Amino acid sequence: VFVFDNYTSQVLLAQDPLLFTVSYHDSQADADSGSAPLDPTAYTNTSSPQTIYVRIENGNDVNCATTTTFDLVVNRSVDFIAATDMIVCDDLSNDGFDQFDLTTQNAAVLGTQIAADNTITFYNSLADANAGINAIGTPAAYTNTTTGMETVFVRIENNTATDCYDTGDFDLIINATPTANPVVDVVLCDDLSNDGIDVFVFDNYTAQVLLAQDPLLFTVSYHDSQADADSGSAPLDPTAYTNTTNPQTIYVRIENGNDVNCATTTTI
Repeated sequence: VFVFDNYTSQVLLAQDPLLFTVSYHDSQADADSGSAPLDPTAYTNTSSPQTIYVRIENGNDVNCATTTTFDLVVNRSVDFIAATDMIVCDDLSNDGFDQFDLTTQNAAVLGTQIAADNTITFYNSLADANAGINAIGTPAAYTNTTTGMETVFVRIENNTATDCYDTGDFDLIINATPTANPVVDVVLCDDLSNDGIDVFVFDNYTAQVLLAQDPLLFTVSYHDSQADADSGSAPLDPTAYTNTTNPQTIYVRIENGNDVNCATTTTI
């Protein structure tokens, strides 16, 4: 929908709007005769491009009139379809920085839109994305500049009409990887039965696994196989566990509560 009244000042320039009247038409004949003027407040084009014929006439004498033309062009719109947050586990430095290939988001951003018809760029601010300036120069190898989490802004634009664009965003999230600190082997004196069986409270050793790591962020669990510790499945009762062999290896898992994929293991 076009509002022709928005263009009237361009037709008039310095001419007196109280003396001259501007009208818009869909044919040269109508513009010449001043007939069938189009609605200047809300006109829907019938083709793209479409030529509109403009008439400007003297209000004191409608025979004193001239005409001009301009085209209506409706370019293909683009849409930011989707992008999921990029989440990684930090390396052992736990410095909150990592390298990301932002271009892996292109397919999600495009959806069913044709890649060759559009350009996708990435930015550090929404203002830059809207202006199309200061794009990230190496999106396939981008290291975040804000530790822990950073928002990346995306611009998708029509290659043939760059003012037809859309924006969106996603987050880069770097979760801390815990360290599974070693626990000193637990050695007990058996009771009088000397059956090699006793009850162990694993919770007593959690502080050794954590050391200075935040117990509110990291969770420690105990398992009877490396496979279970790796997957985080079948945790043993940490408050009262009866060993099944003597000696017996217990596998310890420590994981980040925000991302269970960020985990390491050790043994007792």
